[in-house]
Amino acid sequence: RGMAAVGLESRWPIMVSAGWGYQIFEPMAQLIARPDAQDNDLIPNEDAKSLVFDDTTLFDRDKFSGYDRMEGGTRLNAGIRYRLQTNSGFSASALAGQSYHLAGENPFTTGTGLGTDRSDYVAGLYLSPISTIQIGTRVRFDEDDFELMRQDFQATGTVGPLTASAVYTDLSADPENNVLYDRKEVLGSGSLKIGDQWSLIASGRYELEGPNESQWISQGLGVSWTDESGCIGVAVAYDRQYVRDGNREPDERVTVTLTLRTITAVGLGTSLSGDQAF
Repeated sequence: RGMAAVGLESRWPIMVSAGWGYQIFEPMAQLIARPDAQDNDLIPNEDAKSLVFDDTTLFDRDKFSGYDRMEGGTRLNAGIRYRLQTNSGFSASALAGQSYHLAGENPFTTGTGLGTDRSDYVAGLYLSPISTIQIGTRVRFDEDDFELMRQDFQATGTVGPLTASAVYTDLSADPENNVLYDRKEVLGSGSLKIGDQWSLIASGRYELEGPNESQWISQGLGVSWTDESGCIGVAVAYDRQYVRDGNREPDERVTVTLTLRTITAVGLGTSLSGDQAF
């Protein structure tokens, strides 16, 4: 499949500087026109189910998370970005905005926050008191009554060879995308350097509130290698996915991922609980 598109993007940065640092106020607008997407309903959706509409995807030209769905029609994305940098090293940034479907067929469902002519409101705030610590939050509010539809808190820090991050998500139910209940989850990940090029990696995702009692969703452990230039990386990881379907046993898998910086990442894996490769 292919799709022609034409777009226009404008930004108007305004800088305010002082002896302690500077601030930037940047209104932004992006208009993208294209024909309606073809065959979205005929192609099985296997890689575009994890669509998250927030400030990080507000200005994406195609907001779907994979290739099995294509965004068509004419859309206007608008918002304002704010940046703060002090001489002491403290920095902050924020972005707030909304997306407008102007013409053509809207391929998004209502639960994504993009299914109506005016999208939900999205905003994000990020703070970095020092260079090794980053704290952020992202929110999505309903376009009509400002009900909180999704909220994420994220913290990342580096201490010596250890880098760790934690994400807390509060997500409202979205039956159209098989999210039948309100959910609260926490995701943690970490990396420990054991040499100039080698690192141990670990991750875990835990459901705090949902249709069942608190439970693990996934756990992972692996090792990664990066070349001296940082352009090529290879990771081997063991993952355990807890399948929430009756009495089915957790799915265990081993994945090998090759990363070419700024180009792509390719993964190949196999399930230890069956003969399925992916």
